[in-house]
Amino acid sequence: SAKGIYPLGILFWLFVALIIYTCVGHLFLLALFGLVQRKPVLADSGATPSLTMLIAACYEEDVIAHGRDNCLTLGYPAGRPPILAAVGGIDRPGGVHL
Repeated sequence: SAKGIYPLGILFWLFVALIIYTCVGHLFLLALFGLVQRKPVLADSGATPSLTMLIAACYEEDVIAHGRDNCLTLGYPAGRPPILAAVGGIDRPGGVHL
């Protein structure tokens, strides 16, 4: 009997190759792109990126206050970062004030 190429065998080896690419090949492809497209790195440009801190809490006003205080102690320049609190379950009409 002649051995032919079976469609399931092709599909199997295609998926094996895809898994190997996902685990190993992608890393090598990114390394190759990194070698081809070199960009200079600005070590200390003095620019500070914008940043927004998001504190999500539900029925936890004390956690929100602690999170706000923690964000303010990170050493970011004054006036930054803006802090948003996503609060759910607050029964007060005025909400929570940061």
